[in-house]
Amino acid sequence: MILRRGCACCKLANPIATLPGMSDMSSESPAWDRVAESFERLSELPLADRADALAKIRSADPGLAAEVESLLQSLDERPDFLEQPASYGPTESAIPDRIGHYRVLARIGQGGMGTVYRAVRDDGTLDHEVAIKLVRANSGDASARHRFELERQILARLDHPGIARPLDAGTVDDDTLYLVMDFVDGLPIDVYCREHNLGTDERLELVAQLCDAVDYAHRNLVIHRDIKPANVLVDASGRPRLLDFGISRLVDTDDQPALTRTGLHAMTPAYASPEQFTSTSITTASDIYALGAVAYQLLCERPPLELSEMSMESMIERVRNSHPVAPSQITDRHVAPDADAIILMALRKEPERRYASAAEMASDIRRMLDGKTVVAQPDTLRYRFGKFARRHRYAAAGLSASIVALLCLTTVALWQAQRATTARDRAQIEAQRSETVLGFFQDMLASANPAQAQGNETTVRELLDSTRDGLDDAGLDPLALATVEETLATTYLSLGLPESGEKLAQSASSRLNHALGPDHPRTLAARHAEARFYIYGGDYERAIDLLEPTLAGRQAVLGEHIDTVNTLHNLAMAYAMKGEVEKALEMDLQQLAIVERLSGKGSPDALTTMMSIGQGYSELGRHQEALDIFRQVYEGQKAYLGDKHPTTMSALNNYAVLSRRAGDTAGAESRYEEVVRLRREVLGDAHAQTLNSINNLGEFYLHQKRPDRALPLITEAYQSRLEALGNLHPDTLSSRVALARLHQLQGNVSLALTEATTVYNLAVEHHGMESTPARQARDLLTGFPDAATTDQ
Repeated sequence: MILRRGCACCKLANPIATLPGMSDMSSESPAWDRVAESFERLSELPLADRADALAKIRSADPGLAAEVESLLQSLDERPDFLEQPASYGPTESAIPDRIGHYRVLARIGQGGMGTVYRAVRDDGTLDHEVAIKLVRANSGDASARHRFELERQILARLDHPGIARPLDAGTVDDDTLYLVMDFVDGLPIDVYCREHNLGTDERLELVAQLCDAVDYAHRNLVIHRDIKPANVLVDASGRPRLLDFGISRLVDTDDQPALTRTGLHAMTPAYASPEQFTSTSITTASDIYALGAVAYQLLCERPPLELSEMSMESMIERVRNSHPVAPSQITDRHVAPDADAIILMALRKEPERRYASAAEMASDIRRMLDGKTVVAQPDTLRYRFGKFARRHRYAAAGLSASIVALLCLTTVALWQAQRATTARDRAQIEAQRSETVLGFFQDMLASANPAQAQGNETTVRELLDSTRDGLDDAGLDPLALATVEETLATTYLSLGLPESGEKLAQSASSRLNHALGPDHPRTLAARHAEARFYIYGGDYERAIDLLEPTLAGRQAVLGEHIDTVNTLHNLAMAYAMKGEVEKALEMDLQQLAIVERLSGKGSPDALTTMMSIGQGYSELGRHQEALDIFRQVYEGQKAYLGDKHPTTMSALNNYAVLSRRAGDTAGAESRYEEVVRLRREVLGDAHAQTLNSINNLGEFYLHQKRPDRALPLITEAYQSRLEALGNLHPDTLSSRVALARLHQLQGNVSLALTEATTVYNLAVEHHGMESTPARQARDLLTGFPDAATTDQ
């Protein structure tokens, strides 16, 4: 983190007096903006280049050079001084009453670039505590605001139970931005381990869970760069939650892409990788190093290298040339040789020799805890047989006495010699591949930079299309290409453009299956993503055929894991849309039990599952039970996410549908109108979920026998669905049922019956007798016209 012209600490009456090592500025001192500019530039340089740069300043302006040199000395002697609280004075230090929709309760942290508050949303929703970080930036700069918005959108993708999620963002004034995060009520991971007297294996399992969260972020193209015990809180359920994920980049105003920033940015020396000290590009490997440093701290209650009270030059020398002692050598705690090997592999000096990914590190920890071999150990025959013998004592004794064993072990030895080389090669290739993928997306996002766009407004759709069209010339290897295809496909789907992303999802799934095999976690994730397109397109049989083996694979490989839950959720959705509601409800109830064990009752993941259960109750005619669930879901999601989040709007849409079915007419109308307004504003008029709500509002007016109000809504939904989805999509057919009901209400019974019969035949032929449009058409033909639909 570096001082910026225009930040809050540059506007104090005497800002320099708050910095150690700097004397008060007199009227003859150089202007602060010149000092800040020179300090910022020189602090970014390697130590070897600073002296020459400082000499050039001194020849032109000795006073300026003296002030800058004093600041640089403070940086060397105490590299974290810029992270310390600035002296804001009485006005700045006062706690604000409100920030946006949130009532501030207390200040819980303060640093040179901003302040963190505990707050609660109290605008009529359920009270929900959050953490709000105010960050100072020259936000009047349009390009700074543009990058702030881009990075906020990237952070919003980090929906993982091990990451404190960003919930909201906004501005307080021209120079202050704020980011709202989950408030985690917990203890720093090292304090938690100490106070709960956890054993070595329990501490390492916490590290493995932390690796899961970091790997998720890396797969979503975000590098943390400041993983340390203080940024990992363990909540009441015992789950570690990673905080401050990427926040330091939100206020960055440099032209260089944030993912490859170099130098002293958002780092804590004791947990920072060697490349963070030496101006080398920062990659995912830096976070792997920090994970190793955190694991070291938990086992040894000290960081891997002692760097306190050292100058920056001494730190760099030690980090470059000193190797940490194996944890087992400096702690009374029992630390197995495999644990030593895992941690020291993560802490290797060379990034390419560390674990290729956080997922690989987590896998090695769990293999060790299960008594299996680990990648970090030299893969010798003796090592593997020792592992086998400890797991299977009696079998090993008999095996060692037979000729068959000798032959088998000889074969294993030859295979393992090849595997050891392959593992080293794979680690290097994966590190290079991660950099390649990140670089590819940096180039993509750079096209939206005002400096390159040169006044042309680039839409997200145009950005995605140009990236997709350039894949053939990108020069990516198959696995890197699959990663890019997955990301683009998922983004297209989130924008309501499945036709643009389906082939990308299919291609990624096929590439990964061919390269890694059908049971590899990445292949399973890609198959899950591919199936979502089939659900979206109404091809439920195809989705089920893909999701059934994917669920079995994830259960075998991951066990009770959030990814397994997601596949179970989508499989239940496919069965529900196919008409097998009771089977879907049974799967949703199973899913809820798992989610509550993983995330706790009332968590965001549990609320999502409850929404599916409410839909099941509704389909089975248990409307009051469904209404009670949807009220809880909507209030909970609004408290967590705000009223404009897509998940909250889905909950409101479903709450409106159930309100009407339960007889709450007034409540249903106001909720229908509100969700249509919100979805038009946030998602646009042509988004599938917007059209769903428009159609539902039209259905409501039909139910109220108000055809004049229903006509424009039902017509709009049908025409937009026909254009976007085709005439056989279930949503299009549902709109035709609504048109038939409109004809009936207007007195044209013959036309209504003809239209309903046509829709019924098409729905049965293409989607099955129990599909949603088939049931809607049949209900109309038999006198039960209730066709409003909930979001899945």
